[in-house]
Amino acid sequence: MRHIISLTIFWAIAIIFAEKSPLFSDKPAGDEPQQALEKQSIRLPEFLKLKDANKDQNIVRIEQFIPKKPGPVNQYRMILEQDVKEGSPIYSYPLENSLTVHTALQDPLMGPTFHELSRVIHGKTNVRSEAEDDQPEMLFDDQIVKLYLIYLRSQPNSEWAPYLEAIPDFEVPVFWSDAELAEIKGSRLYSSTIQTKNALADEYRRMFPRLTERFPEQFPADVFTLADYTWAHALYISRNWYKDVNKPIFPVTEVFNYRGEQNVKIIEEDGRLTLVAMSDLKSGDVVIVRESQLTNRQLLEFFGFVLEKGGDTTIDVAVGLDPAEQLYNPKRLKLKERGISEDSQFSLRTTEIPEDLLYALRIFHSTTYDWDDITNADRNKPVSLQSEKLVAQSLIDTCQSAFSEYMTTAREDKNILAGNPSHRLKQAVLLRRAEKKVLWKTLEIGKKVMKQVLAQWDMRTYDLPTANEQGAAKEEFDEYL
Repeated sequence: MRHIISLTIFWAIAIIFAEKSPLFSDKPAGDEPQQALEKQSIRLPEFLKLKDANKDQNIVRIEQFIPKKPGPVNQYRMILEQDVKEGSPIYSYPLENSLTVHTALQDPLMGPTFHELSRVIHGKTNVRSEAEDDQPEMLFDDQIVKLYLIYLRSQPNSEWAPYLEAIPDFEVPVFWSDAELAEIKGSRLYSSTIQTKNALADEYRRMFPRLTERFPEQFPADVFTLADYTWAHALYISRNWYKDVNKPIFPVTEVFNYRGEQNVKIIEEDGRLTLVAMSDLKSGDVVIVRESQLTNRQLLEFFGFVLEKGGDTTIDVAVGLDPAEQLYNPKRLKLKERGISEDSQFSLRTTEIPEDLLYALRIFHSTTYDWDDITNADRNKPVSLQSEKLVAQSLIDTCQSAFSEYMTTAREDKNILAGNPSHRLKQAVLLRRAEKKVLWKTLEIGKKVMKQVLAQWDMRTYDLPTANEQGAAKEEFDEYL
């Protein structure tokens, strides 16, 4: 197995999309103009009050603003009306007033139909299987919620209309054209987006036109299109509270700001999501919620933007053992002792190579000749010069192979950003530029390890770059640093 690290794709099928969906969206934290928008200026705030959000306190206000830059930026933010102390609750929203599958099932018009189509039987949901086509009209909970979102969007006077109107246009890659999507070729997001598009199309075709033929009044063809289903999917995976089994959608998330330094945290208690101050805050501070640290790839995938500064960029790799190998079982047990499974993923960053990845590579490249020294790996040390050479070669080969998948050079990316690119092109360039920076850093570490090994052991099978080649590589790498 020549290249033993493989870039891997997590989202292989549509049914796991919502399991790790983030909750928050892209709203700049404090540098926007202060003027309020007149159009629908009170619909979302009043809607939240009607939903019993924060009725009994006036610690925060919700206002609209005009964002400076184009893109998927919501036009609301939450601002403190008074000083608060660390640990003080500042806002809460009742779980019972979120949008869930139960909301859909209780709808006067759509509820009876969803009940008839639901796969939930006596509180238990059937396991999704490959044999779904035997009853293509039967729906899972997430499918019911997506269809209900489409229905609600077609009803301008529904109680949920103020919330759906407040959601900005999605700029996520699943809506990009083939030409736009090609700009992130090389990134794992490119392959996963294609899989997402195909999975959504397959899921949609299993339901339509059969649902329309069976329930023409509830599922009119001009309302329930593939484009609408894709929109509902994008909303569902980016707005649901994934920690709850019902994956509720909370309208209050549309006023959460993501960019900036986090100053509140979310606590779920007494049937409410409550925002609690993480430090002493002043009146006029913008509330910044960051439930989890998302990578730039996830931000683009879920929300359609990449952080230009301070974002977390990762390249995910895996190490696979060969079951036919003589030492397969001993190696598998050594990895298990370290808490590493055969399908474990490792995230490369610009800082350093994860110790667990180096450990896995050292175990992988060990042979019967150096197995007696395998305990060196437990101390994060090379097992042998031979295996360490192979470890370094693996890192180098993987990075070089990954680089070849991108369609542009560092200078070309730099020139594009210096121009006036569209929002989508800019985000694509920012992502691939950040990912290539991770690869450059890992490649440099791999070469450094290789040189250290060769300095101790006179093996010249590896062609070291010439001085000119090193200079050219360093010049391009420096553009990323």
